[in-house]
Amino acid sequence: MAKVLSREVCRGLAYLSPIFDQAPPDGIHLHFDKEADVMYLHFCGAKDASISEHTAGDILVEYDEDDNLVGYTILHVSSRLRG
Repeated sequence: MAKVLSREVCRGLAYLSPIFDQAPPDGIHLHFDKEADVMYLHFCGAKDASISEHTAGDILVEYDEDDNLVGYTILHVSSRLRG
């Protein structure tokens, strides 16, 4: 089921624009775990991640076993929306 995001939330997610620009034609599967305050973005049709690189901005960049980019895990999402 689709969920409508408020304008405030959309503006808070603007920092994700470069990630969305990398989306494959099939799109991105997005899941937010409210309890863990983590957002998972996985490229549709991509293999499962086997390698993660933790960036300084608390974003995990995920790759498959062939070193192809397959998604991101974004930590501390709620604090990013307040800014």
